[in-house]
Amino acid sequence: MKKIFVLISSFLLATGSLSAQKIVNGVLTIAGGTAEIKSMAYYGNTSIKKVVIPSSVTKIGDLAFHGCSNLTEIDIPASVKTIGKAAFQNCTSLSKVTLHNGLTNLNYRLFKNTAIREITIPASVTVVDKEVFADCKNLKSINIDPKSKLSSDARLALTNNKNAQGGGQSTQGGGQSTQGTKKKASEGFILVEGGTFVMGDNSGGEFEKPAHSVTVSSFYMCDHEVTQEEYTSVTRKSNVSGHKGTNFPMEKVSWYDAVYYCNKLSMSEGLTPCYAFKGETDVQKWGDDYTKFYSDDPYPHWKLTCDWTANGYRLPTEAEWEWAARGGKKSKGYTYSGSNNIDEVAWHKGNSGSKPHAVMQKKANELGLYDMSGNVTEWCWDWFATYADGSETNPKGFSDGFYFMGIYIVRAYRGGTYESDSFRSRISARNSVIRPYKATNSFGFRVVKNVPGVSYASSPAPKKSVQRTDDKFVFVEGGTFKMGNAMGDEEERPVHSVTVGSFYMCDHELTQAEFKEIMRVNPGPFDGDTKPVWVNWYEVVLYCNLLSEARGLTPCYSYKGSTDVKTWEPRRVLEYLKTPTNWDVIQCDFSANGYRMPTEAEWEYAARGGKFSKGYKYSGSNNIADVAWYSGTAYIKDFVMSSGAQVHYHEPREVKTKKPNELGIYDMSGNFYEWCWDWAYWYGRAPENKLGRIIRGGGYRFEGSEYTDEEAAGRCTVTARQYNWPDGRRFESDPGIGARIVRTATNKK
Repeated sequence: MKKIFVLISSFLLATGSLSAQKIVNGVLTIAGGTAEIKSMAYYGNTSIKKVVIPSSVTKIGDLAFHGCSNLTEIDIPASVKTIGKAAFQNCTSLSKVTLHNGLTNLNYRLFKNTAIREITIPASVTVVDKEVFADCKNLKSINIDPKSKLSSDARLALTNNKNAQGGGQSTQGGGQSTQGTKKKASEGFILVEGGTFVMGDNSGGEFEKPAHSVTVSSFYMCDHEVTQEEYTSVTRKSNVSGHKGTNFPMEKVSWYDAVYYCNKLSMSEGLTPCYAFKGETDVQKWGDDYTKFYSDDPYPHWKLTCDWTANGYRLPTEAEWEWAARGGKKSKGYTYSGSNNIDEVAWHKGNSGSKPHAVMQKKANELGLYDMSGNVTEWCWDWFATYADGSETNPKGFSDGFYFMGIYIVRAYRGGTYESDSFRSRISARNSVIRPYKATNSFGFRVVKNVPGVSYASSPAPKKSVQRTDDKFVFVEGGTFKMGNAMGDEEERPVHSVTVGSFYMCDHELTQAEFKEIMRVNPGPFDGDTKPVWVNWYEVVLYCNLLSEARGLTPCYSYKGSTDVKTWEPRRVLEYLKTPTNWDVIQCDFSANGYRMPTEAEWEYAARGGKFSKGYKYSGSNNIADVAWYSGTAYIKDFVMSSGAQVHYHEPREVKTKKPNELGIYDMSGNFYEWCWDWAYWYGRAPENKLGRIIRGGGYRFEGSEYTDEEAAGRCTVTARQYNWPDGRRFESDPGIGARIVRTATNKK
């Protein structure tokens, strides 16, 4: 009994004396002189129909009249400056509310689930929180005093709060339907106030580096992933999701499907669409060309543009997505979006049952956004590329997709999926890339829209510091030598006299860091900035021209007379033998001062040591272990199979970690094969067909399924010849093919 008395006493101290307030015929009259109506003072009191508040009251606390279901009207005097959260929530009969100048805020869920039909917002109000009028189904108009100085953010927040569905706040459990909370496509948008943050993670995956400062402007983001019901009702397309459910996230959508949805939703609401193809925003007029990977159309699919001033719906940029996932200005630094415990916020590999779940069933993040870790992964606007080195404002990814020919035609996506492990569900994780026209299970999206009056202009993209590596180039004085090997394989014969001019050759194989500096991606399966990059012949052509342009040199390669790779036709080859490429007409100007691949003759001359040659079998030694990473030296671990057989696991190594040759050039035997300019041919004959390009030098492993170290070493000699398809980079079978670049020299430095 003593404990009960203590509880009642405490409640009275918190709320004020109830006997001091009178309810007569349903009218509650607050006693004069009262300064504050305490939190929960009349919580759930169904006797109250009307409230009279004296001018002495300056504050109404949280939940003060929450659940007073028979309260029909209230006049809040000008003396009241602040009203607490959900103060009149669930006053289901409340239809008339009068606010006066003096009130400064409309707090969280203040009038949620009431019967208000019309309301005027006084000029003194400066703060508008989310869900103020959520579930106010009778609310027809919100009038803002003409003298109001409300920001555009606050004005749009009022509009978005009107009739907004406020459900879906609960986490798992509570008997909530597995279908989740249904929302209309235009509902559930949350203001993400702009700010500056550190994007990326230097301890994360390769493409999460470097962590760098990014500033984004304010924007609105939908609190949930686009659902199947929303997608089909807006696009009128069939539901192709692999796991169907009305309020399940839409999955199996391509990047183009997401763009299409954004414009359709914008048009349905009379907003200006953000996206245009050939200058046209009406998706019905786009046809199919905008999704085609190969197209002779002068507007290839990557020319689809975004109007960043439009008021319609769009995909978030990667920077916007990560800023929102981190919780924006309310961020608590969680590993996952909303928690350090992945199970609280994400449907992932460990708890999903290998399928998506209805949206908004897990805990929201600090901003009230759901499922930003897990469930389905989410498309972003950006072309996928490595991060910039310096700070950026409103970055929107790489300028275009040309540099990502073939396997590089990729858009960024974020957030992990119901099939992802915890590492890939982290906020900063940038998962593996995929072609944007490809639609597979677990791919979905969420949409954002601009805040009126806010600029989304980008700061000038920080230029990558293109290091001058000319000091790493070795002068190879021209001369005459005997090319080939009379004792070698058939393709090495006959030995013949060749004269080459002087040139400069890089002393190391092209590294991943150097390639990413220009191309922004590492296309190969091995990570390591100082390891050689795995590239195909076409990618080397692009790299050389772009590097030449970056350093103010004349590019060597041209296509139909143009050295500007951005003007070249985008058609490429995925299956080279089945689809001959029109890039075969690429020409090389050997007199230009830009960068290029060596000819096969230049390569062998340099590998032999040029005029300093000592006649070694391998480049720099007769002992292959001194100069080459190959199957006999490049293994990382030994595995013993159940049969007792020993298996080596091989990896390429950092460049310049073996002994150089007579000219000071490294790794011309072993590590990675190196592309040459030449078409594959027999010595003394013209190429019979144009199927393969020459590769030289041997690799870190031998590509055969059964081999000996001696056989592998035979591929690493200075005379050994191999070839591969110019589009080739078959990770499963190729021994690793890289590049080494040269420049023509007219005189010695």
